[in-house]
Amino acid sequence: MAKQCGKCHGTGWWGSRFDIGSNARGGPCRACNGTGYDQRWGTTHCKHCGNTIDYRYDWSNIPEYCQSCRQPKYSACKGCGRLIEYKVYWSSIPEYCRECKEWKIKSCKGCGAEIRYKSYWERVPEICQQCKKMASRRGVEEICAGTEMEKWLPGRRGEKVVVDGDDFHVTLYVDGEHISGNVHRYSTRLSKLHVSIHAYNEKGERLPKMKDIRISRPKDWDG
Repeated sequence: MAKQCGKCHGTGWWGSRFDIGSNARGGPCRACNGTGYDQRWGTTHCKHCGNTIDYRYDWSNIPEYCQSCRQPKYSACKGCGRLIEYKVYWSSIPEYCRECKEWKIKSCKGCGAEIRYKSYWERVPEICQQCKKMASRRGVEEICAGTEMEKWLPGRRGEKVVVDGDDFHVTLYVDGEHISGNVHRYSTRLSKLHVSIHAYNEKGERLPKMKDIRISRPKDWDG
């Protein structure tokens, strides 16, 4: 039993104690039946710290944690520094506040698609998964597929690919021709197409450049 009886103050008796004098009057306390404890109360232990918790038997919800453990605690959000309220007995104490945990939205710099992210992420993505896949292309076969430069791939004698910002700068060496252009890293868009055509004499010696074509818009290229 937990609580001391309020009628006899824990003595278990009312009136005088029999052992004080032979003629003293008194008897067992009727409220606690002589136990000295309030019969309506029991005890349990805090699940976190083990401290004793008093509760009444007629309560519908018996507390699992003591008053001290139920007091709010505070920590700083790792994202913005705001105070986060928590209880010491929580199995998982949040590191970020509710606002920081909300999804944010930005546009992919490659195609403009929606990118979802959290503000506390160390690395917020600049491009979506599809553009990331496009940017991982390697070799002229993959990079030039679907572009104006694709038609020069067969028969090429050499090639060169250099990453230039958001573009792949591709150079193809074909008999009598030198073709270069910028293929967008996140799409098949082509820009700055440059074709140099040379002529050869009957001895197979290359003559001075005969034709130099620069095209800023590939759709203008008529072959």
